[in-house]
Amino acid sequence: MKGSIVLGTLGLLGLMGALLFVTINEVDRMQTAERAYDSRAVETGALEFESRCRSCHGPQGKGTPLAPALNTAALFDGSRLAAAGYAGTVDDFVRGTISAGRPVPSAGTNYPQRMPTWGERFGGPLRDDQVDSLVAFVMNWEDRALAEGAAAPELPPGEAVGTDIAQTLPAGDETNGKALAEGTRAVAQGDFTGQYPIRGSDELGALTGLFNQMIRQLSDAKAASELQQRQVVRAKGYLESVLTHLSSGVLGLDDDLRLRSVNTSAVQILGAPLHEMQRMDMAQIAERFTLLNSFCRTINEAFTETPNGEWQRQIERLSKNGNQILLMRGTRLPPGSGAGYVVVFDDISHLLQAERQAAWGEVARRLAHEIKNPLTPIQLSAERLQHKLSNKLDEGGAKLLRHATQTIVSQVAAMKNMVNDFANYARGPALKLSHLDVHKLIKEVLGLYEANITPIVLSLEAVKCEVNGDATRLRQVIHNLLQNAQDALQGIRQPQITLHTETQDGEILLYVEDNGAGFSESVLSSAFEPYMTTKTKGTGLGLAIVKKIVEEHGGHIAIENKPAGGARVSIVLPLAEEV
Repeated sequence: MKGSIVLGTLGLLGLMGALLFVTINEVDRMQTAERAYDSRAVETGALEFESRCRSCHGPQGKGTPLAPALNTAALFDGSRLAAAGYAGTVDDFVRGTISAGRPVPSAGTNYPQRMPTWGERFGGPLRDDQVDSLVAFVMNWEDRALAEGAAAPELPPGEAVGTDIAQTLPAGDETNGKALAEGTRAVAQGDFTGQYPIRGSDELGALTGLFNQMIRQLSDAKAASELQQRQVVRAKGYLESVLTHLSSGVLGLDDDLRLRSVNTSAVQILGAPLHEMQRMDMAQIAERFTLLNSFCRTINEAFTETPNGEWQRQIERLSKNGNQILLMRGTRLPPGSGAGYVVVFDDISHLLQAERQAAWGEVARRLAHEIKNPLTPIQLSAERLQHKLSNKLDEGGAKLLRHATQTIVSQVAAMKNMVNDFANYARGPALKLSHLDVHKLIKEVLGLYEANITPIVLSLEAVKCEVNGDATRLRQVIHNLLQNAQDALQGIRQPQITLHTETQDGEILLYVEDNGAGFSESVLSSAFEPYMTTKTKGTGLGLAIVKKIVEEHGGHIAIENKPAGGARVSIVLPLAEEV
């Protein structure tokens, strides 16, 4: 029994000794592992400091004009914390500042720099473990800074990252660390051209090799991306240049017929601010700009009715300047090009008007030729009948003969005037150009209207008024416009005609205005077409001839209604070049 007790006691003592031995050695092992962990944290923090903090706090944390030194006794002895009014530990101060940033300048310093937020919990880019590594790296300077009472001595430029670490690090080739630090800074700045030497076969050397490979791939990808971007920019610029200088209007629409793009000619042709209506569908555009109602309705109907998306239509719409005729073409874009639709249109109003004028010119020429030939024999025959028969008839018969003869002669004269108008419209006489003073020409024409009961107000404000023109033809233009204005004022209680001139961009502008009823919508759209008239008497060639004369002088003419009432005819002629 006693033997068993002795054996048990000895066994227990042996077990306690073994546990004591293990415990003593485990403490050493844990301390060794903890030192290794701290060393890795400090090394990782050194890399983070180099890439994120060095530019402000300087190499080895010795400070710059932008931010104070960190490798200094002032931080670790509590004087800087006291100046900032912080009552916690240095470790907490460093961690809190790194994580949450500093929205105000450093207390008690002249540093204007605000520190950004780094911790992910406060919206920054660093994880908690990265913040821990940075704190470990900064706190690593504590013993040395307090012992020396000043910042650590500056190392030569290009010194390896982490060479100021107080902890003993595992053996390794610091050249690879230097290469990685330089490469990290270069890549952060967008420089992918570097390749860094590998001096060693350890893990850091392998990491440097992978880093070089990554840089090459990034460099190739960047070069390909920049090339593609340049090609896209060139293609886009070329397309925009073509569309800008294209005389046709072009609209780009998405799959839902919403406006996606528009060129300058489309805005000018339609007279609507389409650039402000992008992303709107056709119904919204028509609602915002009512004059585009028929235009937008045509686009909607055409793409709905044509399965293949290819169509062509001609429409007539009311614009600010009267009726406008548009030739429209639409097509569906192929799926690979971003899909959607494109609409191209042209204003063919002037083309159709020119065709009508050419046709009417041919009609007028033939009418003038066919009618003029028999007019003179008819007039001579009527006069001869009166002369031969007037003495042979009684008083009643002679009176009847005179009346019939006078009717024939007067109607022949009227037909001759009409034939002359036909001839002038079909083929006017050759222009006899000379330097003319428009103001002087206007005053000469107004001399014929001195006895006119309708007052004519002159407002000759053009600084320059000399043009190269045919005096006879331009006099005919002014006279025709004044006569039209006078006819339009019949029945107006206080009639008034105004002639106004002004100079603009090398041209002289002549306005003939009246305070009558103005032009009707039908007249506005076809006033310059032959045989268009609202008068009970007249051939309807007056404005057509005026337009032809103005265009022969290199100018253009337009009519409109004044907002306050009445009509306005505008003529623009190029000024003569100064010799």
